[in-house]
Amino acid sequence: MPDAGPPGRVRSLVSRFAAMAAARPGFALAAATALLLVPGLGTVEVAKREEARIGQVAREMAWSGDLLLPRLQGEPRLTKPPVPYWLAWLSFQATGRATPFTLRLPFALCGALLVLATYRFSREVHGPLAGALAGFFLLSMAFYFKMERRATIDGLLALAVVLAVWTFHRGWARGRRDPLSRAAFFAALALGILVKGPVVLVFVLPAAIACVLAAPSRAPAAVADLAWGIPLFFALALPWYAYLAAEAEGSGVFEAEILTRIGLQDPEEGRIVGTHSEPFWHYLPRLPELLAPWIVFLPLAVWAAKDRRAWSYLAWIAVPVLVLSCFAGKKTYYLFPLVPAYASLLALGIARLAEAPAWVRKLARWTSWVVAAAVVAAGLALPFLRFVPFRKNALLDASLPGLVFVALALAATGWFYVRGLLAGRLVPLFPAVAAAILCLVVFRVWFEPLEDDRESASALARAVHSISGDGPILAYHYHVQPATLFYLPRPVENVVTHDRLRSYVGCSPRAYCLIDPGRIQELPPDVRSSCRVVLDASAVPRVTSDERQVVLLELPE
Repeated sequence: MPDAGPPGRVRSLVSRFAAMAAARPGFALAAATALLLVPGLGTVEVAKREEARIGQVAREMAWSGDLLLPRLQGEPRLTKPPVPYWLAWLSFQATGRATPFTLRLPFALCGALLVLATYRFSREVHGPLAGALAGFFLLSMAFYFKMERRATIDGLLALAVVLAVWTFHRGWARGRRDPLSRAAFFAALALGILVKGPVVLVFVLPAAIACVLAAPSRAPAAVADLAWGIPLFFALALPWYAYLAAEAEGSGVFEAEILTRIGLQDPEEGRIVGTHSEPFWHYLPRLPELLAPWIVFLPLAVWAAKDRRAWSYLAWIAVPVLVLSCFAGKKTYYLFPLVPAYASLLALGIARLAEAPAWVRKLARWTSWVVAAAVVAAGLALPFLRFVPFRKNALLDASLPGLVFVALALAATGWFYVRGLLAGRLVPLFPAVAAAILCLVVFRVWFEPLEDDRESASALARAVHSISGDGPILAYHYHVQPATLFYLPRPVENVVTHDRLRSYVGCSPRAYCLIDPGRIQELPPDVRSSCRVVLDASAVPRVTSDERQVVLLELPE
């Protein structure tokens, strides 16, 4: 199909930029990713447990100087490996500040590396067009955008998985000529172990086995070539675990976490014991959310999976979904490492669309028009949502010029998208990518900070500090949302025992205790008689994603 560039004989500035970007898609991807991920990283507060725990553990590493034993509020935090904490610690040390921006910055940079790694992997295996499309498809996925603008462990895990699968493919294809790629494979696998533990094998091994099965004649020699890297893997992955095993506090470090994720039956209560417990089919209805908006081209991706070179993508997607569905603990973001595989598979289908059967091309064409029409309609309708009565939404409080700008960006995205996608060339696609990036950047910078602050973590911190001043704050039995703790400028004691609480009452002229209202009666009688409520639950803002409220008690001398 001929290239459908901008009309007219005179090449516009947009078409020139598109041509330059198509000539060097790697640089274009890097620039687009930086524009998409970095602006406004610090405008949204830390209101999720995972982010708050990473930030607070990194702060305590900076205070104590102990980088090997993660601690949260003074207590060992051993349910996750240390690499996410180390990244945040490095950012805090480099900038000298512990803020939401410095917490998220290294994770956003790793998100940019994820896009570039996906681009390079698909380029090597399927060619320049498929590589560039894979990078831009991943960059424009809503779930990628959501994950990589936060400090998330699964975002780092996705990077480790892509690096491992890419280097395995390269080492497999080049054999003994490229020992560096084979070493890099085991290093990436060890990185995944230090990011989230053995779950990295669930994503990497199916893709590696599918790669072997696609060329079975080379299997014996290639497997022998790879075997020498196993000691390297253990040398990189095991020292930290060995250190914890040698410590009394590190005994049985991950057993409880793994068992609760698998979900064991409690013989006494007759139910599954585990966190985030969900039914077996939980992930299936959430795949559209995970792969949006490109889930609409799923038939094209399935057709592309017929290629032997795409078997690893198919195994990379299908096997982890089945395996993780057997676990009791389920969250949609656990499947985030599958998103780069789907972007690469879809990019292969678009790059080979000219070879597809007529029904596949026709289905892709009509799907493109439907998606474009939906995008244009959303863009045109967005400004009018501001006037819809009886709705409370951050968008409705935004400025009308900002909404109009986003509407125009969405409309331009849909227009260029139809013109370029089925052309099978990069140049017509870049105006759509540029419009989409402008839309997302403006949305995050202008609208993201407008989230309701009344239920945020910092609102609770401000309420507490308006009373507490310089007095120490104690979290009794840790019944406080961890996000709150990240905002407190001083260390907060955690899991305060009765004796510890008595000591604070006896030696501190002014100390405060954050406690769940339902646990006030658990306080020792002498402590309960000496303290007074200075901020009750009705006055303390509820923390986002947590239904509990807290009471602030003053513990006078």
